[in-house]
Amino acid sequence: MLENVKKSLFRVLCLGALCLGGLMAEQDPKELVGLGAKSYKEQDFTQAKKYFEKACDLKENSGCFNLGVLYYQGHGVEKNLKKAASFYAKACDLNYSNGCHLLGNLYYSGQGVSQNTNKALQYYSKACDLKYAEGCASLGGIYHDGKVVTRDFKKAVEYFTKACDLNDGDGCTILGSLYDAGRGTPKDLKKALASY
Repeated sequence: MLENVKKSLFRVLCLGALCLGGLMAEQDPKELVGLGAKSYKEQDFTQAKKYFEKACDLKENSGCFNLGVLYYQGHGVEKNLKKAASFYAKACDLNYSNGCHLLGNLYYSGQGVSQNTNKALQYYSKACDLKYAEGCASLGGIYHDGKVVTRDFKKAVEYFTKACDLNDGDGCTILGSLYDAGRGTPKDLKKALASY
């Protein structure tokens, strides 16, 4: 009988140690983001925020990005573009390309931050360098339109080519029109048709 009590006590202690170890173990940040995404999909934005905050604290770039989205949209939190910009910046610092792109958008439009074309270009460029098609297309559009920088069709062709190579449909279409018109590149109907 005493032997059975010792075995039972040993099992309880082992189980307790396992539980305590599990509580003390650091959660996987990607798992936290997955749980946050699930909560977001279920429209439990308060719980999603908690998961994304934990993931961001653990330097998971998509956790920081998703916090930015919550603050940008005002889901589960008061809409706060300044905080959105801050979390997009953290995501970008951790090489999350869409965080860089959306931060570029905020600087371009002056939402939550002071309008700053140079910073917008910097963040779009980083997004493009991280192979984010929309970052490349945004740069192409800026150089194509020439509203905030000197119009430069060669640079527009360069960035729209990168966007098209990354399967951005709009980037390909605009690239095709540049080849068709011979802007920033020699006129080339064959390349234009291939891009359209």
